[in-house]
Amino acid sequence: MRPITTNFVVCLLGVLFSMGSSFVLAQEKPGPAEVKFQMLRASPEPPEVKAQQQEAERVFKKINQGKLSRQQKRSMLLNHRNPRIRAKAQQAVKDQPSPKTSKLSGASVVSEAQEGFSVTLTPSKRFSRSPYAYLNFYGAKVIRSDSGLYTYVLEDQGTRAIGINISRPYAKIYVEVPQTGWYLIDFYGYGKNKARLRILGNGYPTLETWEFGASPTFYNHYATAEYLEEGGHTFYFQMDTILSAAIVISNSFTFFEVSVESF
Repeated sequence: MRPITTNFVVCLLGVLFSMGSSFVLAQEKPGPAEVKFQMLRASPEPPEVKAQQQEAERVFKKINQGKLSRQQKRSMLLNHRNPRIRAKAQQAVKDQPSPKTSKLSGASVVSEAQEGFSVTLTPSKRFSRSPYAYLNFYGAKVIRSDSGLYTYVLEDQGTRAIGINISRPYAKIYVEVPQTGWYLIDFYGYGKNKARLRILGNGYPTLETWEFGASPTFYNHYATAEYLEEGGHTFYFQMDTILSAAIVISNSFTFFEVSVESF
């Protein structure tokens, strides 16, 4: 039997010591829950962020109270205080095709493409395959509430320190309509602001503008009736900055949904 040498004993002790150290380190390493807790304690959310989250939660709890049916939107446009919006809605009514009479039932019927087109997009559902449509945000402020709700806020950032430098975040909407005709486009959200709707084209021409400073509620519909050709259309919805003699008044709009429907 070979005698145990000093070198062997030293090596053995070294191995045991390293194993013991690894064991101690493993025991001291916190689990996933502890790590998450430590991270939360180490980096608490600033009070202003917490306030924004609570405000977003409060606003979205009442989202359904201001929703309108298609008939209610049509009525709203036909009686709109903006004469341009009112005139377009009235023209849309005049241009409505006369319903055809069914030979079987004798009842008045309209085609599915004429009466049944409708698509609604929201921050949580930004894509529709049929009808084909999608919604994207550019430069929007994103707030995550305590319940995991993501809120998208379009808010311009205006300064007048050196000239006028204004960042205008916007929502981009693409939709394909089945046939040429009048369509009801509605942006629903929380805000009492000026806003502008542009369409893809040379110079991004303006289709419509709104101003809700005198609205009795913050839950408002930025709606219009537009005559669209069959096929795809791209729209840009943005806050329209209010300029005064010396300052820029900031606009903020919490985006709930956008809908495009047959008028």
